[in-house]
Amino acid sequence: RIFSERPAVRKAFLDNVPKRMTEREFWTRFLRSEYFKAARAGAPPQGEEEASDLALFARRPASKEERAVQAAGVSATVNLAADAHDFGIFGTG
Repeated sequence: RIFSERPAVRKAFLDNVPKRMTEREFWTRFLRSEYFKAARAGAPPQGEEEASDLALFARRPASKEERAVQAAGVSATVNLAADAHDFGIFGTG
């Protein structure tokens, strides 16, 4: 689920496991970086290790190729004015 919600984490996992670190070390560093972000609330990282963990899992802007793949999956016939009533989610009456 983390990979589907956070593509940067998936990319970091694929780039680093098992070449640079074990899976256990990866998840330890990921959870530690999440804790740092929550505990520090935007304050600068304290120390090199904390900075490298935050940088490893930081969201990066999508590349041109990634945006092209995303755009290819979007239907050109999306009805932006549609709502739940158009799909029969709510009963009539």
